[in-house]
Amino acid sequence: MWCILIFSGTSLRKMRGTVEILLFCLFGQLQRVYTEEKEITWSNLQEVEFVSCVDSIINTYFSNFRNVLVSMLENRGEGLQRTLMPSSLDEDVILIVNMLLTKMSANYIPYRILPRDENLNPTGETVCGYIIFLWPDDDGDIMDSLRNQLDSLKDSESSQWEPRARFIVMVIYRDNHTPQEVALEVYIEMWSYYRIINTIIVITNQDDKEKSTHVSETNKYIAEVYTGFPYQGDNCGEVKEAILLDQCQSYKYPPLSQEVDLFPTKNPEDYSGCPLKVGSIGIHPLVYLKENSTQIYGDASLKVEGMSVQQLLLPIEKMNLTPIFSPPILNVTVDGYIKIIAELTNGINDIVTGTVVLIPALISSDYEPTIPFEFSSVSWFLPCPDASRRMEKVITTYSISVWLTMAVVYISTACLFSCLATYNTPHISNDSDNYRNINLSLYNAWAVFLGVSVPEMPKTWKLRLIFLLYVCYCFVMSTVFQAFFTSFLVAPGYEKKMETVDELVESDLKFGFNSAIGMAAMTMDYREIERFHYSRHVDCTDIEMCVKRMIYKRDVTSIFAEIYTNYLVNRLGFGEEKKVLCTINVKLMSSSLVFLLPKGSPYLNQLNSLLRRGMEGGLLHRYCEVISFEARLESRNRKEDDETDALYFVFSVSHLIPAFFVLLVGYVAGGVVLVGECFLNCVFKYTNQ
Repeated sequence: MWCILIFSGTSLRKMRGTVEILLFCLFGQLQRVYTEEKEITWSNLQEVEFVSCVDSIINTYFSNFRNVLVSMLENRGEGLQRTLMPSSLDEDVILIVNMLLTKMSANYIPYRILPRDENLNPTGETVCGYIIFLWPDDDGDIMDSLRNQLDSLKDSESSQWEPRARFIVMVIYRDNHTPQEVALEVYIEMWSYYRIINTIIVITNQDDKEKSTHVSETNKYIAEVYTGFPYQGDNCGEVKEAILLDQCQSYKYPPLSQEVDLFPTKNPEDYSGCPLKVGSIGIHPLVYLKENSTQIYGDASLKVEGMSVQQLLLPIEKMNLTPIFSPPILNVTVDGYIKIIAELTNGINDIVTGTVVLIPALISSDYEPTIPFEFSSVSWFLPCPDASRRMEKVITTYSISVWLTMAVVYISTACLFSCLATYNTPHISNDSDNYRNINLSLYNAWAVFLGVSVPEMPKTWKLRLIFLLYVCYCFVMSTVFQAFFTSFLVAPGYEKKMETVDELVESDLKFGFNSAIGMAAMTMDYREIERFHYSRHVDCTDIEMCVKRMIYKRDVTSIFAEIYTNYLVNRLGFGEEKKVLCTINVKLMSSSLVFLLPKGSPYLNQLNSLLRRGMEGGLLHRYCEVISFEARLESRNRKEDDETDALYFVFSVSHLIPAFFVLLVGYVAGGVVLVGECFLNCVFKYTNQ
């Protein structure tokens, strides 16, 4: 009924605004507007038009969004009176909030309310738009109210927090400041501390203290829309003034101009040489300090280079940004990462490059990574099997079982010689005493085994047959031994390679521990490194020294990225022909190098686009190949010397150690037999006397 009364008391000039109110009454379910069932009067017409203005913006720019978040102060609408603001503000706020939410529901725009449902699903989709109702808090400070709401959004949303989304800030009460002053203060706060760039501030153009029962005809603008441009002209990220985009006109539908874009692009393609503060962490070749460079922050002589740094310089040169490097952290430790991330969070650096691996820990409400620009596998590295020692390989030509079998054949043959020479016809046999005596039979069998002549050949056909078989057997075994002996002198082969973590744990190798490795293992829930007792840990903070120890001392195993180990092996002069570092069959993960920026950084999208173009064009890969090629050239002389040494070796007397060893054993055995015979001879003479 009251809707009809309003319509009947309205002049033709106000017909358009009143029709809108009437439609809202019929289709917007105004019984939900006031919980106390108060009637809308002409004093509320300004709030209705203000809501219509914001609703027009939402329908234009948020209609296609699937996730809109509405934020407001807590404990509103509970009859709390504030001493620093008009007492009627509580009622106005309730009216505006409920009217706007009702219209959004009627227009099928999905939204959620904070802090009414703070326990949000952390795996939900990213928010596309934010609507913030802004009025003074309990202390009457509008900026404290804004900070509290933004902190609540950032903390409760976690990874869903999206500073690059579209923000609409509705300033319902602005005290005695002008709309432009309030808009500038709001935008600076959101941009400087939260990196929110796509913000419009909608401020009512009517002072609450000057409300009357009729809207002033001289003031036809019910609200004004402001925003800021951090990179307009020579600002370089500094917002100096709030720009008026549009004004909501009273009794006009739509209340805003259709020709004005309220969310224009604010990131220029050319940043006109604006400074970009770069932090870096890592080791050579990813990050290193160029020679004759100081460690003074911002000094022009500070030159940081490396593969990761070069990958960054290519896109920022295209964006016309001036890099300013802070002193790099030239190690890979947890303390180093904590320091560099703290500098990024506190705004000391705008971006971090170097050994920044894409892991789940980097997905946070404070910072975010770019797309990966380099890929590498992380694996267990250990010394490759060393070439077997030639003499050791010669001695182990035959296994122990073969040596024992040959000994059994030797003894059995000697016994068989003696038995056949004396069996049944000891006085009639034509064979000499060289085969009847067991000692002489052993001597003859040993002579055949060594490939030398015997004093006398056997005469009977049975003994000749056995002798021939034994000669053939010894010839075969000797030929095989000589073949292996020659082969092992030329290429002795390699030791057995370890292929599982179990073999690493059971070996004598120590584990090269680094705090960053431990942190990454905890992130991946990888517990294999805990199998190495603490007593077997060696400090691997200096990764280069750790890898060198693995190559030269061959007593360490650890976890590294292949991109780094391949470069270091090339720089040390080892090529593929002489492999010094091997991996086990288990691949831990495929790591991806990224750049790290604060959440909401305006450079992210352009960096991703330029990085993708560089990868597709092969520019990034080309620079990595150039770095590796230069490393191989630097170690060319050493590599050629190693290859020359590997082509041949000088055969010396030392290679005949096995033969001399057998000869020594024979001398020792002969000496023992001689001493034994002399002793027995003395004993027999003494007993015969």
